[in-house]
Formats: sequence, structure tokens, C-alpha cells
Amino acid sequence: MPDKKISQLTAVTSLAGTETLPVVQAGATMSATPSQILASQMQGDDSVWDDLDFAMTFRSNPAEDPPVWTQISNTGVYAWAFHTGDKAYFQRQILHAFKTGQTSWRPHVHWMPTTTATYTGTWTLTLTGHVTSATPSEAPLLTTVTRTGAFDLSATAWQGHLTPLNDGTPGKVIDGTGWTISTILFAKLELTLSVGASCVLSGFDMHGQIDTLGSREEYEK
Repeated sequence: MPDKKISQLTAVTSLAGTETLPVVQAGATMSATPSQILASQMQGDDSVWDDLDFAMTFRSNPAEDPPVWTQISNTGVYAWAFHTGDKAYFQRQILHAFKTGQTSWRPHVHWMPTTTATYTGTWTLTLTGHVTSATPSEAPLLTTVTRTGAFDLSATAWQGHLTPLNDGTPGKVIDGTGWTISTILFAKLELTLSVGASCVLSGFDMHGQIDTLGSREEYEK
């Protein structure tokens, strides 16, 4: 079955948009255009995991020093180093490939310590957003979700760490019931650091499941 999926996708690249390719589905043979094949459900497993990456839009800390533009080791490459109380804000649109209404979103933070030392702290996530609809009354704000991820470790400078945002309960997820394709998400991350110098925020994303390569309709799966 995996070989068949690869061969179909490879063949699609050599076809014009209106040409068709024989496809076997549920024991029956039918014809489909490349766009229909690429938008169809993946064969084999019902879904696979992928990253939903968030782009940082702003960082601030009104009461303390803001995040510092810091060189990563001696590479000549820079990133934002966060101290306790620093906040980062993010925004993201859910791609058409993701399974709608899934209940298993797994948020986590990627970060690096800036010194070799003991690091003890917590990342706190606040997440909200709205679904996408041509009718405003059908696109209310999502229920706001808060999750934390604590860490306590002997760290080496500039080594990457991943901290799950699961309130300390392995496997705890975010329920995305009602989330559709093109749902808009807004997030805030705040660092509380009781021991350690500062943390470079490498990225924030959520693991989610995709079940198609896109959507069959522009605004619906």
C-alpha cells in the first residue's frame, strides 16, 4: 500500500491538470485528475502526525527587561533570549490538511539554555482564536485554553530542549472539537524562571493529525 501511494503521487507530477489516472479505492477502479488525487484521503493509515508551527508576532514584558537579541554561541546567528516574566505572542491558521475537530492537539515549546547551569522554570501557554465562517455569528471566539510545562534539569548551553505543555500530565492534550480548516489561533507564552540565566525561545508548535493533502472544497473538507 505505501508503494502505491508513492507511485500515484509521482505519476501526478507528469500529468496535465485535466488528464486522469486510474485509482483503486475500496476495491473499485475509477479515474481521477491530479487535483482530485492530491485532495483525496491518504491511503493506508487514516491520519499521520505533523507540526502546526506558530509565528511569533510580538514579545514584551512591561514590568521587567524585555527579551534580549542574543547570539547563539559564537555562530553569528541571533535569537530572542527570554528571562523570567517575559512573554511571546503568536498567531497561526490551521492548514487544510489537518483533521477537523480533532481532540488530540499536543502543544510544546522548543528552547535552549544560554548557560551551562541548573534550570528550573515553567512555560505557560494561553491559547484562543476563532473558526472561519462567512457568517460572523458562526465564528465566535474559541474557549480559551491554558497549559503549563515545567522543567528542572542540569543544562548545557545551547543544547535544544522540548518541553510539553501538558500541565505535568503526560499525554494531556488540547481538545479541538469545533475547530475547522482555516481556524485562526492566537497564543501567548510566558516564562517563569526561578533558577537559570535565560532561555532562547526556539519555537512553539502543536503536534496534530492530518488526514488529507488538502481540502476538496475551498472552505470545507
